[in-house]
Amino acid sequence: VKVGELADRRLIPVRPDCELGEALRLLVGSKEPHMLLVTSANGELEGIVTKGDILSALSSGDNHSASQPEENPAGAKQASSS
Repeated sequence: VKVGELADRRLIPVRPDCELGEALRLLVGSKEPHMLLVTSANGELEGIVTKGDILSALSSGDNHSASQPEENPAGAKQASSS
């Protein structure tokens, strides 16, 4: 089995200035994706945000924690995931 065979193809891009409430609305529902791709105006990937990231930010009152990147083992930037 290859990773590509498991990849979720239901991708939703959002801009970095997307409100958390709107991002959560996009993620709610059993058939919706588990993450949003945060993309720049020219379509470049800036990060990934999960439902857990958004819920954590909303529950802590910190609207910036969902967008703080972390280093992954390969050295690429990625958004925090829960």
